[in-house]
Amino acid sequence: MARATINPDPVTAHLEAIHPHRDTITLMFRAHRPVVDCPVCHHPTDCVHRWYQRTLADLPWHGLTVRLELRPRRWRCRNPACPREIFTERLLELVAPSTRRTDRLATVVDAIAMALGGEAGARLLDMLGVELSPDTLLDLLRQRVVWRG
Repeated sequence: MARATINPDPVTAHLEAIHPHRDTITLMFRAHRPVVDCPVCHHPTDCVHRWYQRTLADLPWHGLTVRLELRPRRWRCRNPACPREIFTERLLELVAPSTRRTDRLATVVDAIAMALGGEAGARLLDMLGVELSPDTLLDLLRQRVVWRG
């Protein structure tokens, strides 16, 4: 099961700010490891190429939508023999690469989609404060099911 905490390892990232809004809470995290390893050659680097922002949905809190704004970095590999010049910092303890939901939310959404399907699952998620369409839930089911023909 996914980690029970929303705050990643403090060595990896730290919580910079909490911005409450009328129906949303935004938590801003900034990555701050001084050195990372290149995912291709595993050569350590401390050369930051640039910062970027990534927004994720998380489990709701007391009916409020929770958004995480992450500020990871792109790094420059200093190994001249490495084919990867620039790579993205991974925050695997918080979110999988290229996803828009935290692992915590993805686990709940998957369980509800498997148990209830599209329409009923979307209604339950809406009551919990997560807005997903029935079609999105069905797409998630289709991605997980192995069809045997």
